Amino acid sequence: MIRLADRCPPSDLPERMDRGDQDPDLLDRALDALARANRRFGGTRAVWRPLARALERRPPPSGELRLLDVGAGGGDMGRELGRRMRERGFAPRLLLGDPHGETLRLARHRGDRNDEAAGARYLRLRAERLPLRADAVDFVVCSTTLHHLEREAARSFLREADRVASRAWVVADLRRSWPAYLAVRLLAHTLWRNNPLPRSDGPRSVRRAFTPGEAERLLVETGLEDARVRPAPPFRLAILGGAAAPPRR
Repeated sequence: MIRLADRCPPSDLPERMDRGDQDPDLLDRALDALARANRRFGGTRAVWRPLARALERRPPPSGELRLLDVGAGGGDMGRELGRRMRERGFAPRLLLGDPHGETLRLARHRGDRNDEAAGARYLRLRAERLPLRADAVDFVVCSTTLHHLEREAARSFLREADRVASRAWVVADLRRSWPAYLAVRLLAHTLWRNNPLPRSDGPRSVRRAFTPGEAERLLVETGLEDARVRPAPPFRLAILGGAAAPPRR
């Protein structure tokens, strides 16, 4: 059954931040806005909760681990996850990956001002073809990137995350729904009214995103039978693989 809230119509309109020629100052301001939105509105929580469960189920034996953040943007999510891991006694090595060179440059600059990013590596990569061998990292995480991909690329990325992560992977994104769309429209007219990139891209992001049923069908198409889709309130969902996926009942 399709819930009424999930009947927000989809869209394939491109987002301005997907272009590689954005003004650096505007892009940096947009990355700041996205980082704050993740902290305030559940984006960080959507990734951290299943990742923390995976750490409990399959902790690295030495305490050292490798974490790949795909579509890392300004790197704020990866740095925050690294900080929380260190608080729990782990020693993470961060790999922050993004397809856009200017975004990576800004992420590196932002990381230079943050001790949590010491030793991080910055990789220019495409989600659908990760330049890493099988089981190259312990964990793969991704936040609000899946909806930027065309459907075949999204399928390829989920398979790649499963291939590269030896322990678990978490792909969190917006959930296409009327409540999410209205909330982002409100942000566009208030907090983001003077920030042109998130003001225009925010509503498009929601309409490009998946409903839970569509995410489930995407998993069926990938053949990843052990992965799961779970809600991440208030406006997100998470696709979970490896030790992050709850066991089948």
